[in-house]
Amino acid sequence: DRYLSYWSLFLGYIGLPFTIISYLYSIADVKLEKKALYVYLIPVYWIFLGISAMASFFKDDKNWDKTERNRAGGLEERMFERIKKHDELLIFCSAFLIEILFGLILISKYGSTIFNVDSSSYLYHARIVIDNGKYSGISSLVGTWLPLFQIFLIPFTMIDKLYMTGFSGTIVSAAMTGGTSVFLYKLAGGRNSRFAILAPVLFMSNIYTLIFGAIAMSEQTAIFFMVVASYFFKNYLDSGETKPFINCSIALILGSLVRYEIWPVAVLISAVFLVKEIRNNHIHKVAHVHLPVWGIIAWLVMNLMIHRDMFWFNNNASSNRMQTEVFSKYFFGS
Repeated sequence: DRYLSYWSLFLGYIGLPFTIISYLYSIADVKLEKKALYVYLIPVYWIFLGISAMASFFKDDKNWDKTERNRAGGLEERMFERIKKHDELLIFCSAFLIEILFGLILISKYGSTIFNVDSSSYLYHARIVIDNGKYSGISSLVGTWLPLFQIFLIPFTMIDKLYMTGFSGTIVSAAMTGGTSVFLYKLAGGRNSRFAILAPVLFMSNIYTLIFGAIAMSEQTAIFFMVVASYFFKNYLDSGETKPFINCSIALILGSLVRYEIWPVAVLISAVFLVKEIRNNHIHKVAHVHLPVWGIIAWLVMNLMIHRDMFWFNNNASSNRMQTEVFSKYFFGS
């Protein structure tokens, strides 16, 4: 059983990540022809084996405690107890390294992780906050896009090599992917569930996760804050305590400064909190109902202070609304 546990650890945290990376590298180099379809099938066995290995590793092993050596606190027992205590750190490192390795593969093959206009724009706006001569300043962040993801990028874009290759975005997105994997694990039950590890594994097995986690796009950052908010809101619903709701609100505030899609979620969470506390006759807790929407309020105030228009992000020439109007007039004449 001891050697099986060692093998499970190897397959789960070393074999599975490198299998996914080698799989992606293989399909990137082989053209999609009938004779090349076998490339898609080769790693499937190893992926499922790795998933099974990780699931079995976190399963309580009844035979493990039967040996005198382990009852006496042997080296193996102490080592695996430490690993189980740091399972969240291992999950984070696994997801983070997968994305970093995938980003390095993209750079080695294409010379960059920048594949669209949005990625280059995120990096550019983060860079000019500090490196734009007399025009440097926070005002460059107040535009159509929300500012927090670009703020995360700023320290990495100051390194020319990271900026030019887009790897600064890879670092931020990879870290957010790792954090999301950890909170998905916690949301699925963590150490209390033998199948909780499947949540981050399935998340990382998604090709879109791998792609967006290796480029300078804000999706992974928004997903991270959404999952964190979901975790704490679930704790609030289970316990009825105010502290988890405050933690949920902090995540929603930050998320509301990353993607507009989180705005309706923040409003909905506030509404659910209000209804729940009124039904429970906890009128004093209603004072916290406004917390989740402060990210929205902060963005509106920033637009008002810098551009004298609270809704400038939706009224400027590069906004989605203005582009849609131009598109409609050009193609439909209306």
